[in-house]
Amino acid sequence: MKQPIYIFSDGGLQRRQNTLSFTDKEGKKRYIPVESTAELYIF
Repeated sequence: MKQPIYIFSDGGLQRRQNTLSFTDKEGKKRYIPVESTAELYIF
């Protein structure tokens, strides 16, 4: 089931194959699989 993803933090967003990589200002990485993402909301 695909879910929407909400990003409220400043940082960088990169694509690596079929995964999105979000890195915040502190350097913490979060990996988001593209296959399970319906929408991406960035504020």
